[in-house]
Amino acid sequence: MGKVWIFVLIVCGVVLTMTGLICYLEAQNKREDSSNIREIHEDDAALQIAARNARSDWKKFTDAFAHRKANEQFFVKSPFTQDGKTEHMWVSVQTINGDNIVGTLQNDPVEVRKMKNGQRVLCSVSEIEDWMFVNHGKINGLYSKIPMQSQPQKK
Repeated sequence: MGKVWIFVLIVCGVVLTMTGLICYLEAQNKREDSSNIREIHEDDAALQIAARNARSDWKKFTDAFAHRKANEQFFVKSPFTQDGKTEHMWVSVQTINGDNIVGTLQNDPVEVRKMKNGQRVLCSVSEIEDWMFVNHGKINGLYSKIPMQSQPQKK
């Protein structure tokens, strides 16, 4: 009977160690994911200019989207608000119909908890803050990249 108890204790020890390791790795992964989050101020001039440029070049995006190949992906950045908190997140575009964009959320929301990565969402063209697609190996759009790099990371 003593050998059985030793075996049970060893198995329990291994299970507890593995559970702890999995929890640690999940926490590390969440920390790495949130390291790319930036504090944005609505009055940031560089980001306002980037958003204006993205909207003024919107026709370039829609023309390319209309002639896209099956394996090409197109993204827009749009604000999403819940309980007075706004997050600016990327959406993989599936359809554009007038002022409406239907797509799939590509971020893990931190403040807007009613949404989830991979969720189908509706955005308005008038709220688009940025867009991007790759054509012949060249990134098009991504107007907010440089202004975003100058923003401090959220702690």
